[in-house]
Amino acid sequence: MPTERFKRLPKEKVEAIRMAAIREFMRVSPDEASINRIIRDAEISRGSFYTYFEDKIELLKWIIGDRIREHWLSYLTHMEEVNGDIWNTLEWVFRYTMERTLNDGFMDIIGNLVESSGFHKFLKKGINGETAANKDTMNYMEELYQSLDRKRFPIERQMFYDLIETHSMIFMMALRRFHIDKMPLDQVEEYYIRHIRMLRYGVCPAAEHENQERQKEKKEV
Repeated sequence: MPTERFKRLPKEKVEAIRMAAIREFMRVSPDEASINRIIRDAEISRGSFYTYFEDKIELLKWIIGDRIREHWLSYLTHMEEVNGDIWNTLEWVFRYTMERTLNDGFMDIIGNLVESSGFHKFLKKGINGETAANKDTMNYMEELYQSLDRKRFPIERQMFYDLIETHSMIFMMALRRFHIDKMPLDQVEEYYIRHIRMLRYGVCPAAEHENQERQKEKKEV
């Protein structure tokens, strides 16, 4: 995460560093990204860079984390628009995110990350390896939970958190199919939605429905 010194920088300097980093991470994978190129484009010294970030991976995490927080706000807004329907929101999220990141080039950064040798390590440690970021994530999930229509979707808090976490893993698997397997976007979206509906209805929804009907008949008898 950025240091306190970085957070005190003028907005213009922060934006210069952000844009220089985005250009570099769009150009090549994190493994190949050049700190020298970033500091040259941002017009800062190498010494200054290391007073702002521990390394280029921390810089990448900051860039992606900022984008994730923007999307969190969009998810919350959509939840309100659909009256707390979490399943509608989860299905909507994929197309919205893909179209936006493809249009502004940010998907190139994600693609380079997914294809890098350190992707699994990055994913394991995550954007939220730090206490402050973890707190931000929990606050977001709580806000999302409070937006949930619990009369229609009576999901307990911890189960809801687990649902959002599982959705994130499905999303990352879908991204891998898009970037590594070169699957067309429409097919990737079908893959994603199919897995979200498995979360909602289970693997054998028809069989479960029949079982519920049999249980009702037994009670009536």
